[in-house]
Amino acid sequence: MTLKKAISSIVLTLLAMIIFVMNSTSTSKAAETMKVYNQNGKLVGYTHKPQAIKKFYHTVNNSRLKHKVYLLHPIPQNAQLKYHYRLITSKDRKIDLWLYNNQPYLKVRNYPVSIFPVPQASWKLSPKDYQKLQHPQKLLS
Repeated sequence: MTLKKAISSIVLTLLAMIIFVMNSTSTSKAAETMKVYNQNGKLVGYTHKPQAIKKFYHTVNNSRLKHKVYLLHPIPQNAQLKYHYRLITSKDRKIDLWLYNNQPYLKVRNYPVSIFPVPQASWKLSPKDYQKLQHPQKLLS
């Protein structure tokens, strides 16, 4: 690798990190409400606590960074919905996340995967992150 390519690569990495930090910070601060629905659409919990929303957002975001994100990628057909998480921002923007009972995938809509929210994306969760998201009561407190 030439010196010019190495410098270019470092600059692009730093720029991506700055954009990521700015994006994740503004989204977690902008979310004012988190609601959790079960597979039947029944509200099972909600919070307005900034710390709980931030904890949830960081779990999801850290999971996203560990795995390849697929835009418009289908979830396995045998996946059974367990929870639907909904973040509502101060500007009434809704960010939806779906967790499955029998598949360690997370499907998202309007989630800021890049600089701008994407219509839909999904990724496979690590066992640790999958376990955290299966217990919304802990995340809401």
